Amino acid sequence: VNTYRWFRENTYYLEDSYDPTNRENAFKRAIEQKKLPLGIFYVNKEKTTFEENLAPYRTSKDPLFKRQPNLKKLKELIESKRNT
Repeated sequence: VNTYRWFRENTYYLEDSYDPTNRENAFKRAIEQKKLPLGIFYVNKEKTTFEENLAPYRTSKDPLFKRQPNLKKLKELIESKRNT
């Protein structure tokens, strides 16, 4: 049922003029049922993102897949798990 055609006919992207800082409009858009809106519904500039609250992102904003692993720490971690 949820084919490419279905999504094309039953979804739409939020307009460029849409204001994602308006919380009330975000809730209205989120409960639409005729056609489902796609895009960023709500942004709260006063709150941090999920990733910003995670320890690995406190020292670097680079995505994990772009970072070089610390092989020494990894080896120590593996060895500590083997000894438990």
